Amino acid sequence: MDKLANRPKGGLDAATISSTLVKIDGDGNIQCYIYLADFNEQNVAAVKTKAAKFELMDEAEKIIQAWIPHNEIPTLASLNFVIQVTPPDYARPLSH
Repeated sequence: MDKLANRPKGGLDAATISSTLVKIDGDGNIQCYIYLADFNEQNVAAVKTKAAKFELMDEAEKIIQAWIPHNEIPTLASLNFVIQVTPPDYARPLSH
């Protein structure tokens, strides 16, 4: 909550609420994995229309990594070929 309480007067920079669980850029885009039921050109193109930044694709795993505007995630997740939309599995240091 400190990040929200101490936000600049001009508004909240969304990147300041990024965490080790979810990455958010300054434009409010969220880094996501998009898991597809069927990995083909048409489905990849449909995901690209919702993505602010397109990063990686793994055809064998049927996963796309992209930055998605927060308001587009529900629409993207509702597409009939999308299994789920999740944050990437970020590496975390081991706790002792």
